[in-house]
Amino acid sequence: MSTLLPTQLDCSACGVRVHLRVVVVGNMARHPTLRTEAAAGRLNAVDCPACGHTNRVARTSVLVDLARREWLHMWPRWAEVHWQDLAGAVAARFERVVYGIGGLPDPGPREAWTVRSLFGAAQLAECLRVLDAGLDPVAVERAKLVLLQGRPQWAHARLLLIGVADDVLAWQVRTASGEDLVISTASRLLDADWPSGFLPGPLGADAYVNHRRFFLTPVAADPLAFDLTGTRATPTSRDHFR
Repeated sequence: MSTLLPTQLDCSACGVRVHLRVVVVGNMARHPTLRTEAAAGRLNAVDCPACGHTNRVARTSVLVDLARREWLHMWPRWAEVHWQDLAGAVAARFERVVYGIGGLPDPGPREAWTVRSLFGAAQLAECLRVLDAGLDPVAVERAKLVLLQGRPQWAHARLLLIGVADDVLAWQVRTASGEDLVISTASRLLDADWPSGFLPGPLGADAYVNHRRFFLTPVAADPLAFDLTGTRATPTSRDHFR
């Protein structure tokens, strides 16, 4: 089941009214274009027909693929400071919908599922990139910690795996000072040892599988407060379809 909200908003660059359908729940198995859009970082995004500016609606969206047993919950990027409570909320919702009363008839074992709490379209795109490449998500996040080691100028940077080709990995590094860098490493970085000062336990312990959990002190939050459309969006009607 998929739920989309036909939405209209004014382009933030030129003011022209643009239209899009915002994903609330998306079934990627039935609608492969949702996976394509998400993998390109364009979920809940639309280009203005007048000026070409990309407009985005920040809201929570859940993408599910029953065949691949994937449950990916994207929160707005600004909600990442609440990662601990929101990771718990994702796990609880997954448990209720998939294994609760009236859940899936044959969901399979819990350990076969990929359940993720993600913040923003870029993290969602990276998650799909990692899954589609068959990489170990924990190894990817460990590699990021290795890249950060010895680089104090990258403190609090956002690292994303943006390319996988042969034996080369491409990484995007967005620093707190505003730098936007792309670097390449050998794929053997995924086999590196854990850097000093970090333990493997937290990564994979819940739905927030991201190296940033080691650097972000979680702020308490009510997960229900985040089930909102973006402030510039004006939902017009609901569109439910299979």
